[in-house]
Amino acid sequence: MSGLRWSFGEIVNSVRRVLENRNIEHLTKQAYEFIILYMGFIAHYNRQGFQDSYTDLRDFVERLQTSEYSNDPDHNLKWADELERRERDGDTGDQGKDKADIIREIVKLVRQYQNDINAEFAELQRQTELKEAHRLAGKYGFKVVPQ
Repeated sequence: MSGLRWSFGEIVNSVRRVLENRNIEHLTKQAYEFIILYMGFIAHYNRQGFQDSYTDLRDFVERLQTSEYSNDPDHNLKWADELERRERDGDTGDQGKDKADIIREIVKLVRQYQNDINAEFAELQRQTELKEAHRLAGKYGFKVVPQ
């Protein structure tokens, strides 16, 4: 991947589509590769495996900020600063500024959508759990009654 020119627009628009549509399947191959290489995600067997792991976008939006190695919500912003510094200091000629700009824009997008995504997926989880509670209660002759 070292010589690859990352497309700011393609990667950012892919992440935007994921967030707007609440669907990880909108993540393009290039966006997936950028995220696993530069945003602290553990690589999965393939993009499909990654998407299967993040169908509930709550973890995805958190990890786009923190990486899978940290709990600091500014971790990836700090990493963007480090990539830019390395390029400036000549430690790497590997498009540090371009990568940093993409990371910053992804984190900015995530922060715009995070509260709504968290609320929506929490409600979906609640509905799924209630449905299962009703199914199990009915199976054993009980009834679920709200408190």
